[in-house]
Order: sequence, then structure tokens, then C-alpha cells
Amino acid sequence: ALVGSTRKIIAFEPDGNSCNRLNTSITLNSFSHVTLVGKPVSNKIGPVDFHINSNAVVAMHYGIGIIPGNVKSKANPKIIRMAATTLDEELEELSVLNPKLIKVDTVGDQPVLEGAYKLLRDSAVPFVMAELHPFALEKMEHSQETLHTYMKKIAILAISSLSGGGSAISDRVLVMDKGILAGQLNRDQLTEEVVMHLATGTT
Repeated sequence: ALVGSTRKIIAFEPDGNSCNRLNTSITLNSFSHVTLVGKPVSNKIGPVDFHINSNAVVAMHYGIGIIPGNVKSKANPKIIRMAATTLDEELEELSVLNPKLIKVDTVGDQPVLEGAYKLLRDSAVPFVMAELHPFALEKMEHSQETLHTYMKKIAILAISSLSGGGSAISDRVLVMDKGILAGQLNRDQLTEEVVMHLATGTT
């Protein structure tokens, strides 16, 4: 609703149950500008294994049972194989060549961003919102360091509300206090204490 009826939203969801709920919401709200693609998004086209949690509402690339507290999912693992796509491939097919925003909430977003390399490299996307989840990155054989290396190739601006949320993937950090620029720090100056002092106006 925030983008208005003249804009397009392309949503990707691999889980069938979630797709059904989303389609119901799209229909009830008459969101004709929303296109739902029932495919997982990754860094290459081809089969991927998805692990489904005990409530069948969360799908991940790694075993959900390894997350502390997920007792039911650990006791009853469920894996399905699906055909993955990439953002580069899918948006080209849908003739969406200049998206204004890519929002990624996959609890391990590097493969998704790798699959959007052409879009990001060519600066077709001015804004990217992505969750940074170190645990998930590690389980998918990535890390904050590998994500930083990839991001440097495409010069992404990362925005975080957490004091250390973007520091691991940033070469330079601009710290805001009450909407005003409070300071600029290079990578070798970054500590959580310095960032918090600037962000709260304390010395």
C-alpha cells in the first residue's frame, strides 16, 4: 500500500502455505500491483534443499533444528527440494529492469544478493534493505567478511538501527543523532563504544 497503485511489488516466497496466505491477502485488498512468485531466490538457477520448521511456516537453506530452542524441528526434520531462481533472471523475465528497492529477509542474505549482481553492479537499484544474521551466514558457508568483500564490488549503502549492525560490512560509517550527522568513522576507527557516544550525544 505504501508504494501506491502505480508501482509494482514483486514478492518471492518459497513456502506453499505462506504463498496461500499472501495470495489471499492480495485478493482481499485488491492489490493488483503485487506479483507473487512462489520460488526460492538464490545465487544460481537450479535445485535447492529447503528445511521447513515444525509449524511449516519458515523455510531455510540449513537445518532449523540446529538453532537453540527449536526442539520440535530438530525431532521432526522436513526437507523439500525446490527449483531456485535469481533476482537478475526473474526481474528480467518480468520486465522489471529498474527496481527502486530490494528488501531481503532470508536470515542469510548473501546468496540472494549474489543473484542480483547485474542489478546491483549496474546501479539499477538505489536502495537495498537486508537482514544481517551472522549465525545464518556461517551455516551457509558465508560470513560477515565474505559479505563485506561482495558488497565492496557493488558499493552498497548499508543502513542499521543497531550500534554494530553494519560495521562488519562497512568501510565507512556515518553516525546520526536525532536525524543530524554526528560523526564519520573509517573502518579502523569503529568500536561499539565510539558509535554509541556519537549516536547518543555523549562524551
